[in-house]
Parts: sequence; C-alpha cells; structure tokens
Amino acid sequence: MQKIPIGQIKENARNPRKISKEAYEKLLNSIREFPEMLELRPLVIDGDNEVIGGNMRLKALKELGYKEVPVILADKLTDEQKKRFVVVDNLPFGEWDYDILGVDYGMDELESYGFDKTSLYFGVDEDLADMDVENSKDVLTVEPPESIVLKERVSIYFDDKVGYDKVKEALLDENKVEKVKKFLLDL
Repeated sequence: MQKIPIGQIKENARNPRKISKEAYEKLLNSIREFPEMLELRPLVIDGDNEVIGGNMRLKALKELGYKEVPVILADKLTDEQKKRFVVVDNLPFGEWDYDILGVDYGMDELESYGFDKTSLYFGVDEDLADMDVENSKDVLTVEPPESIVLKERVSIYFDDKVGYDKVKEALLDENKVEKVKKFLLDL
C-alpha cells in the first residue's frame, strides 16, 4: 500500500456499479466518521492509475477534499483480470448472520454503519404458537422450538419501530399468533 495524490488517480469510466444518492450520503458519512477504514481498505488501481476497486470511494474522497489517498497498485493484472476484478470486488458472496448482529450490535449502531431496516427472521411451519421470542438490542429474533423443522427463512424489514413493535407484540400475545401466522404465510 502507498499514498498518492488524488489528482493522479483516474476514475474508471466503464465502472458498471452505480450508487444511489442516499447510499452515497451514507458513504460520505462513513468516511467522515471512520477515515481509518481507508488505510484498511485502500483503493485498488492499475498501472495507469485507473481505479479498478473503489470508484465510489474515490468520488467521495474528492468531494471531501482529500489531497492524497491510500492505494494498492495492481499493475500485474491482465486486462481480462482487471475486468473481472471490477465485478468480483463488488459481489456479495456472503450473507449476514442476523443472530450475531442482533446480539453484538444495537440497531442504532447498525443503522449508523449503513443498515436501513430491522429484520425479523423466523421459521415458517405449522405451529408458530410455541416459538420463543427474544428482543436483543432492538433486533427481533424468533427461534422455532426444536420440534419444528425449519422449511425456509423469511425476512421482514420494518421501516419504522412502530411496525416492528406491533409484530413483536402480536407474537408475544398468544391470542394474536394465528393472525400473524396467517399473514406471514400469505406473503
């Protein structure tokens, strides 16, 4: 890794990734709040100083007035490898483990990192009435009892705390479980 003047770095004009205005604002805030991340995840440039990894960060760094930025020089890649890198660097191969996120992070903390909504995961099966409900740091986790075979996972995202609280309350109230079960199975 090395630092070079930002003016020497060229944006990739053929970058296939886009960023929404909202996501771009989150990126700007993320860099403002945690600039040390740039050292841990520098831009990747080719031998012509063109970005092959980090185009959106470069745009944000320019807007934020950075004069020099950390880069990794990937000048030994073929044109085909560079083309592939641009796509593979942005692929979401993994999935979030919402159980760990719910225990180790608060929802406000996750939202400040860029998460948008609260997730509810549960098993879809015949008997939701026996499910245990737990609220840990504002992330609702519903685990089926061992007797239920988990057929699939369903994710429900809440735009507001009110909707989240209503579903949580309904799951805790045995009289409302059947209504929630019907609603969720109809999705």
